[in-house]
Amino acid sequence: MMPVNNFYISLYDPEEDLIHFPYFVDEVDQSPGSHKPSRGLTEYVLRNGQPLFAPPEIFNQLVMCGEVESIGAPSVDWLGVPLKVRERTIGVMAVQSYTEGVRFGTDDLEMLTFVSTQVAMVIERKRAEAALHYSENLYHTTIDSLDEYIQVVDADLRLVMVNQSYRSFNVQFGGPETLEGCDLKEAVPFVMTRELLKTYRKILQSGQRQTLIDRFKIGKQELILEVRLVPVIENGKVDRIITLARDI
Repeated sequence: MMPVNNFYISLYDPEEDLIHFPYFVDEVDQSPGSHKPSRGLTEYVLRNGQPLFAPPEIFNQLVMCGEVESIGAPSVDWLGVPLKVRERTIGVMAVQSYTEGVRFGTDDLEMLTFVSTQVAMVIERKRAEAALHYSENLYHTTIDSLDEYIQVVDADLRLVMVNQSYRSFNVQFGGPETLEGCDLKEAVPFVMTRELLKTYRKILQSGQRQTLIDRFKIGKQELILEVRLVPVIENGKVDRIITLARDI
């Protein structure tokens, strides 16, 4: 089994042009922390996207050629493999030894390369989940900050999403606060006039956006809304309709 007393994972952030070390264990060196790419062995693997086995003779050759610089405590053997996602190198996984009693070979390189594939997949999945979570939060925060009443319905005229302004408007006039999944006419009967429902069905057939002025009464209060209905087309059919309304 490969000794991993000195093992680290580095990830490159191209937007910040920084190398981060989410995992770093070493008997001699402390974690280098986030830094700009330099001329170390880690950066060499990042640049070339190929595994590197660097015993002293290989390391010295790379130094003489100007490919790398000696950074940190000198190791006896250094073994690094790229972390790749769809042929894109996102980081490096490396092990190193500081004593003659612990040496690496081609079998260790193959093992580390195999493990790196699994690690890269996990990292990319976690990144995608984090990005999706951030994107969804940003989307909902932005939509909820608007004064316009916004709702999205599917092809069955069931509510998929409403923003906070729409939710508050609905509660104000006695409607439910939870609207997602509800039939449009049942969820907002005081707004959903026969003419407006007819317009929704027309859009489902034609795929053409519509703008209209809708007047209706709730008790003694008369409301006039400018309503814009925008279809979302997928695979040649209307999949959703986005409605934006404002009180005029």
